[in-house]
Amino acid sequence: MVQETCRPFLRVSGVRDNGRGKVVGNNHLKLSLEQREIQSGMFDGIAFQLGHHHPQVEQKQSFDIVCHVEENTYNGRTSLQLNIKDLKFSTKKELQNYVVFYHSIPFNLPFTLK
Repeated sequence: MVQETCRPFLRVSGVRDNGRGKVVGNNHLKLSLEQREIQSGMFDGIAFQLGHHHPQVEQKQSFDIVCHVEENTYNGRTSLQLNIKDLKFSTKKELQNYVVFYHSIPFNLPFTLK
């Protein structure tokens, strides 16, 4: 089992919600993410304490995320989801689809996309 502090973080650019995004629980943002130019499907994500971004997400604006992949078990069903630590809305100039693997970052360090 991977320790929480050793998980690699990913930066994924140019994603948007497919229209199913909603605020759940205590201001958490539940998303179904897709990338504009990649037609291979969607990925579920959860962004704890980031529900204030829902109005922009609803408008299908593209954004970048920092996340790690985790298992989610709900109602006896286990699936993979992205645990989103931060997000930043993209400008047209920044809409490039790429994934960058980050070194393991201690889980409890605060960070933001600049």
